[in-house]
Amino acid sequence: PFGRDGPRKGPLKGDARGEWKVEPLATYLKGVTSQIDANLQKHGVPTAAKLDAFVSRLVANTQRQTRHAPRKVRHKLHVMFSKSLQHFWHFGGNEKIRTTSPEELRVALVFLADTLNSEFGVSPGSPAQPVRPLLGGACFRRLSD
Repeated sequence: PFGRDGPRKGPLKGDARGEWKVEPLATYLKGVTSQIDANLQKHGVPTAAKLDAFVSRLVANTQRQTRHAPRKVRHKLHVMFSKSLQHFWHFGGNEKIRTTSPEELRVALVFLADTLNSEFGVSPGSPAQPVRPLLGGACFRRLSD
């Protein structure tokens, strides 16, 4: 059994990852914001169902990325996300409160990126590439084409 027989050779699971950082989360949010802009220009406004699925995946990926943050930082991040999305999405339960628009989502994400920058000192010059791309990149395509 692990723990009784002495120290284990090699790094433990938590040690292999190293320290949690907020930069990948900020980069992810910037990438999603640019993805929304690009999809709006290319495909127009998505259907409500596709936008809801997009926001649901966004919240799930954000929760996954903050899962291993230190407890105080994780709590602060969850409060920030909850306040930013409170008008149209329940962050903790990943549930829709009301229908939103892509512009409202984009404004909330820009606000979150700015808040991360001010609270945690995230470098604003980081590239805008998503850490984990959202599935279904065509969620902003019109069904009536």
